[in-house]
Amino acid sequence: MEKILVGRPSTIPPLKLSRRLSVGVSPKVVKSGEDPSEWLGERMRPACVVRRLAEPISPASRRGTTPGPGVIPDSNRVRILGKRSFSAMSLLQILVVMAIVGMLAVLAIPAYQEFTRRAAKAVCINNLKQLHLAFSSYLQDVGYWPQMPESVSGNEKSYEEWWIKTMEPYGATPKLWICPVLKNGQIKDEAGNPILMHYIPTQFDANRISPTRWPGQPWLIERGDAHGGGSLIIFPDGSVKGLTEVLQGG
Repeated sequence: MEKILVGRPSTIPPLKLSRRLSVGVSPKVVKSGEDPSEWLGERMRPACVVRRLAEPISPASRRGTTPGPGVIPDSNRVRILGKRSFSAMSLLQILVVMAIVGMLAVLAIPAYQEFTRRAAKAVCINNLKQLHLAFSSYLQDVGYWPQMPESVSGNEKSYEEWWIKTMEPYGATPKLWICPVLKNGQIKDEAGNPILMHYIPTQFDANRISPTRWPGQPWLIERGDAHGGGSLIIFPDGSVKGLTEVLQGG
């Protein structure tokens, strides 16, 4: 009587033991789920079994196959197709990451403050240079320094509006009169109104050469020490220095 080998995937064709057991081994019925290699020697294994797995994967893990009769799939080794596993962070790992981010933030704050301070100073210097260009254009066009009327000298608001209006046709827009640092400080005049000019022009007479007679005389000076090193001053040649540097002979 012919017996059929059972227990491997259903794709393995049934084999007749009488064809393989040629050394006097009596036919034996293989139970469902039983590994025939337990009672067949390595030389007597069916030719259709390619290799022996140390931990055989259940047929349920193969696409398009189902477990054979009596075979219980190992749930720990069944791979779910189309799914991806993710590992969560432990509380200790989260705390370590938070501590590192906090340390980086503490180190970055001083550098950021220094960067913003230098950027604000660069904007202020650029404002002064643009105003210097506007005053130079006025000198070439009119022939002398702007002569402010005495009627506006006693009123802060009228004083600022007159200078802004006079120099605006030469490229000195109202924005150029504002220092970014002093603007954030909300400087106000005696009446409580916001300051419109953070750079004060020097008063010269109507002589054409008066503004350029002395190289060390300022054209405009900043209202306060907004960037460190004293108020910024711009000179007839267009150079900008801090008041502290000027007093030290720089």
